[in-house]
Formats: sequence, structure tokens, C-alpha cells
Amino acid sequence: MKGKRVVGVVLAGALAIALVVVLRPRSPEKPFVLEDKQFGRASELYLKNCSACHGAEGFGDGRSAHLLWPRPRDFSQGKMLLVSTDNRVPTDEDLFGTISRGMPGSAMPPWAHLAEQDRRDLVGYVRALTHRGKVKRLMVDGKKQTQAEETATYLLEIGKPLELPPETSSSDTALQRGRAVYKDYCANCHGTEGRGDGAEKMEDDLGFRSDPRDFTKGIFKGGVDPQDLARRVLGGMPGSAMPTAEFKDPGDVWPIVHYVRSLVRPGAQERVVQQRRAIQAQRVSPELAGDPAAPLWESIEATYVALMPLWWRNERVEGLRVRAAHDGANLAIQLAWDDPTENSGQSQVTSFGDAVALQFSSAADPPFFGMGDAAAFANIWMWKAAWERDLTTSAGFSPPYPRAMMDIDPTRKQFRPATTATEPAGVEERDPKFYGGWGAGNPMSNPKRPSPVENLTAKGPGTLHSLPPAAQTVQGKGARGDGAWRVVLLRRLSVSAPGSVAFQPGQSVRIAFGVWEGSQGDRDGQKSVTIWHDLALEP
Repeated sequence: MKGKRVVGVVLAGALAIALVVVLRPRSPEKPFVLEDKQFGRASELYLKNCSACHGAEGFGDGRSAHLLWPRPRDFSQGKMLLVSTDNRVPTDEDLFGTISRGMPGSAMPPWAHLAEQDRRDLVGYVRALTHRGKVKRLMVDGKKQTQAEETATYLLEIGKPLELPPETSSSDTALQRGRAVYKDYCANCHGTEGRGDGAEKMEDDLGFRSDPRDFTKGIFKGGVDPQDLARRVLGGMPGSAMPTAEFKDPGDVWPIVHYVRSLVRPGAQERVVQQRRAIQAQRVSPELAGDPAAPLWESIEATYVALMPLWWRNERVEGLRVRAAHDGANLAIQLAWDDPTENSGQSQVTSFGDAVALQFSSAADPPFFGMGDAAAFANIWMWKAAWERDLTTSAGFSPPYPRAMMDIDPTRKQFRPATTATEPAGVEERDPKFYGGWGAGNPMSNPKRPSPVENLTAKGPGTLHSLPPAAQTVQGKGARGDGAWRVVLLRRLSVSAPGSVAFQPGQSVRIAFGVWEGSQGDRDGQKSVTIWHDLALEP
């Protein structure tokens, strides 16, 4: 949008300090130290749930930050996106709403499942981190500590509530006015039809690329309520490429809001909001089978769970339809999701396969949903379309470049003349010694694997590893139809292998999901994920 960026006091415009930060007694030459212990549980909650992205000190440099786009907020910059004040410093309620609601359109999940007091304590802790980070930045810029603290406190003082003009109706006349004003103020960035395809190249305050919102997708970081949108228009989004807007007629904010809302696809916001769901594993008889097309699944109501890409994109898998059942001895979970392109070949380094994963934790207070943490492991079942294809394709190793010439193929167990050396060879004809992973016993490289599902465990990003062969007991099967995948994963309820979660009728475990879309280049940490949900096994 056009409009002047707020300068001066609001240059730092974000969170912090209406709260008094507790400091150790110090002389001016001693370093600035925040007493984390004064924040008690808030400090623990932050380190467990927030530091993986925002970093322990709030500098946006957590161990998972490199996987995320948009980048996690660097609190020390003093700029928060969702504000309701005239100087663009957020109120406690602004921060509380962001923590509770999350930010659809990014990898920031909601934390509404935390107790209200815990979330309010986190607001105070984030403010403290912001103040400390701002002081450190000012000291690096040459200010002495006492001066830096005073300046940071001044810059981060909460302003007055942003005054909105009286709201007007969304009549046809208002929509026509809104479209005209939109073209003057918004179209250069968001595009003439609101698809985020305007001519202006956008960057945030740190110089990173910033993609304007595609209004037709209906996903807004701060919600779609008229009051919320009006604040985004008038107050901008500090730190982003979205500036404040100054209209000749202040009342024009409402026609723009109504016009933007008219572009939104109905139900779009609800489909992307991360919300903890209760998934019931229905008790069935007779014994379960791992067929994704079995009639059983049609009799079980699906639970929809929203996905969020860690590297955000508009074209993505929006969510999963989850069904679960058990027969007293086995647990089976069917996952279905829309994916118009099948990607099951990975014979080249530039090809990526479709995949889906379940993540389990039996802890009453589960670890970080991003693959666990040092204090508690997560058990992961991962189905891969490429592995499914390996099980159903009889050709074995098909060369990625079938017309390439060779005199001899040393990977065959028996010598063949050059005239036939390039003919496809089945698995039985290949010598594992010439395939590093297969020869070393790596289950990911084994063409004779018994299942398209790998059983893994992790204690945080970078710690994922496959469980021993004896623990590879998860079965699975995938099938495609009507532009969608349907996959069933099945395992016995009771297990003794370390790293695997056991299940019991009448009890609950935490469950989370991940999807890799091969056509979008998803692999490893580039994927779409969910928060923890509850899986209850019917007695």
C-alpha cells in the first residue's frame, strides 16, 4: 500500500516495555543480564515451545529457523507485525492474541492449548527479551549501557490505541468505492485483482524478499474480522513491507476493508487455522487390514487437520483427512490428502517424492511438536511413495539415463556382454557391494525392504534416525485416485522396542502429521506440518 512509514519513535515499533524488567544489581561496566529465574515457568515455556524458532535469546536464530519462511521474528528489532497502537508498539493484548491465535500464512502455530496465565506470562517474557535485545543492539551501535537501556525503554513504550473511524456498511456502493481506492493504494503491491502479483518488488526491513498477500486465498495473519483488517491498513505491519496508509478521507479505510473481504474465498481462513483436534480410533471387528480402499474406512468419520508449510507457499496441500481404528491388537490410521501430481520416482538428485508421516508422543506434556526435544523423544512413522513404488515395480533398478552407453556394468552379479549390459536388471541380479547404502545395511537404500514405511525416532531437529531392523514393524500401503493420496499405516498396539510408542485401548497419545509434496520440491525439513493433536483409542 502507499502511505508514509512511521519514523522516529516507531522505528523500533514492537514489543516491549511497559513492564519493568528485573535486573541484577550492577555497576555500569557490568554486562546487562536478565534474571530469567524471575520469570519462572514463562522462561521454561519459552525455551520449550518458542526457542526452536525464535532462539533462546529471541534473535530469530533458533535451530529450526533456517527451515522457515517467513523468517521467525527477531524480537531485538522491536517490531511485531500485529499492532493496535498509533506508534506501532504492541499492547499486551496484541501479543496475547498473536501467541494464542498464531499467524496463518506462516509457520507460527497457535498456542491456545496453553493455560491462559501461561500465555500471559509468555507475553511478559517476550517483552523482556525484546528490551534486552534492543539494549544489546544499541550498545553494539556505540551507546553506553545506561544510555542504551533508557533509549530502549523509550522506543518500546506502548502508544495510544489506534483510532478507527466509525465503521460503515458493506453495501454495493461501498464495494465500488473500495475497489477504486484499492487501485490507488494497494494494487501496486497486491495486484489489480488482489492476487499478490503487483509490479512492486517488496522487501522487509531486513532486506528479505516479502511476498504481498494474495487476498483471494483468504489467509490473513491477523484474522479476517473487519476491525483487525482496518488496523492492518492504518497501522501497517512493522518490520514487513506493509506500510501505514494515510487516506485523504480517513473513512475510506472501511470501503477498502469490505472490498478486500469480498475477494476472500469462503472458509479459507478456517481451513488453515491450526486447532487441536480429538481423533477417535474406533474399535472394530474383525482384525484390521492395511488396505486404504477397504470398505471399513467409509464407515468412520474423517477428522480434518490443517497443515502449515514450514516454507510458506500459496500452492500447497491444505490439510489431511484422518481416520483411525483398532481391533484390540493392531492400530491402523488412514490418511487422505489432495495432491494433483504423483511423485514416486527418485532416480535423480533433482526428483523428490511424495510422503506422509505420523509423529507420536506418549508424554502427558509432549515435547516440541517439531520432532521432539532433548527431554523427550518423538516416534515417527514415515510412508514414502518411492518405497511404495519399489515394492510394486518388478523392473528393479531402472537407469535414469537408459540410452547411456557402457561397456560393462560392474553392479551385476554376472558379467554380460556390452550389447546387453544396458538392459534393465532386477534386484536379484544386482550386487549390494556396489551400492553403498544397501551394502552397509541402510534401510533407506534396501530395495528388498518389507514395507514402504520407516519407523524412526528423534529428539529434535537433526537427531532423526531409523530404528533397528527388528523395530521396523510398521506396515503401510498407499493408493491414488481422483488426484488424491490415500495411505494406511498399521502396527501392533504393544511393542518393546526403545524409541517406539506403545498404544493401549482406553488411553490417549499425542499425534502430529507431516506431508511432503514432491512436485513442490519438498524434502527433509522442507514440508508441511501440524501441531500436536489427541488420538484416543476406544476401550
